[in-house]
Amino acid sequence: MFWVILLFAALGAAGRGLAQESAGLRLYYYTVARPEAVILAKIFYNALLLLALAIPGLLLYTLLLGNPVQDWLLYTSSIALGALSLASSLTLVSGIAARAGQGGGTLLAVLGLPVLVPVLLLLVKVSKNALDGLPWEASQSSVITLVALNFIVGAVSYLLFPFLWRS
Repeated sequence: MFWVILLFAALGAAGRGLAQESAGLRLYYYTVARPEAVILAKIFYNALLLLALAIPGLLLYTLLLGNPVQDWLLYTSSIALGALSLASSLTLVSGIAARAGQGGGTLLAVLGLPVLVPVLLLLVKVSKNALDGLPWEASQSSVITLVALNFIVGAVSYLLFPFLWRS
C-alpha cells in the first residue's frame, strides 16, 4: 500500500514538473541552461519531493500500524532508491508527455505505468524482505537491478532530453 500511495504522489509531482510549464518559462530555461542540466535538476527535485512525501508517510504507517520493519537500513535504502527510480522514470516520461500537447497528464499515466511496473515489483520485493528481516543476500540482486535501472534511465534521460528539448 505504501508504494501505491508513493506511486500516485509521484505521478502528481512529475505531472506538474514539465507538463505545466509555460512556453515563456521553457524559452527562459532554453536560453540560460543546457537541457542536460534541466533534466538532471528536474530528476533531483522530484526525487527530493518524493523523499519528503515518503518519510512522513513512513512515520505515519509506523505510528498507526506499529513497527513491522526488521531491517531498517534495507527498508530506508529501498525508499530512497524507490524515490529516485520513480522520479527519474516519470520525469523523462513527463517530458515526452509535455511535448505531446494538451493530454499530457493522461499520456503521462498511460506511458508511465508500464514503465514503473517492473520498478514497483522490485521495490515491493526488497521492502518485503526488509519487513521480514531476511539477510542482505535475499535482496542483493533486486537492489543491484534497481541501481542499474536508475543508471539506465538517468543515462537515457541525459542523452535524449536535448533532442526532446529542441522539438
